[in-house]
Amino acid sequence: MDLRERGVMKIPVVLNSVNIPKEVGIYGIEEAEDVVRAYYSAAEAYEKSMADGLLSASDLVNAGGFVMNLFSAFDGYKQAEAEFMELDDSEIATLVNLSDEFELGAKAEKYRQILKTILTAVQTYSVFKK
Repeated sequence: MDLRERGVMKIPVVLNSVNIPKEVGIYGIEEAEDVVRAYYSAAEAYEKSMADGLLSASDLVNAGGFVMNLFSAFDGYKQAEAEFMELDDSEIATLVNLSDEFELGAKAEKYRQILKTILTAVQTYSVFKK
C-alpha cells in the first residue's frame, strides 16, 4: 500500500551543509588570530606593567586589552584549534607578524620567536599525526 493511499506523505529531509574549501578562504584563521592577539596583548600588558620594575595596582589598567582579547580568543577556540593544526608557513608568518599591532618594546623579537617556535611545533605535530 502506497503512503499516499493511507493519507501519509513522506517528505524528504534536506540537510544543507556548508563546506568551506581551503582554497576559497582560510577557515578559522580569524579565531587563530584572536588567540595570537591574546598572547601578544598579555606580553604587552606585562611589558608596560614592568616598565618601572614594579608591579602595582595601577598596572591593572594595562590588562584591559588582554582581557578583551582573551574573551575573543575563547569565543572561537574550537575553530582556532582546527586552524592551528593546519597552518602552513605563510599563515605562521602572518600570525607572528601580528606583533606589529602591539607595543612590545625591545623584547618584541623574543615574543615573536616564542610564538613562531610554538606554531612550528604544532605544525610539526600535525604532520606526524596524519
